Amino acid sequence: MKILGINLSHNGSACILEDGEILEYLEEERFSRIKRDSGADLVIEYFLNTYNDIQYAVLVLSEAYTKHTFETHMLSIKKKNALCNKLKNRGIVIIDYTQMHHICHSANAYYASEFDECVCSS
Repeated sequence: MKILGINLSHNGSACILEDGEILEYLEEERFSRIKRDSGADLVIEYFLNTYNDIQYAVLVLSEAYTKHTFETHMLSIKKKNALCNKLKNRGIVIIDYTQMHHICHSANAYYASEFDECVCSS
């Protein structure tokens, strides 16, 4: 089973997973030549054209509300919805995993540590 993992945060990126193993990972800035490009359109298009047997897409949108005005937040939601429609039209099942940006940092710190218990705060 092939899964397209999509990160729509700063440094937008995507990867292809097969049976839990990463086959390929790319960041959008490698295609767009824009440092810390938050999109993933070009890398997703590359993966959709390269792997024709993608069954699922896991969409991660790490929300950092402190940098958003209402207008920029709505623009990111519109981009996300357009991407979801594109994937649905190809028959790909979407799993939406949207989390708060700083909670993701806390989770990374905890899961990468060797502690059995800890307190994370953001």
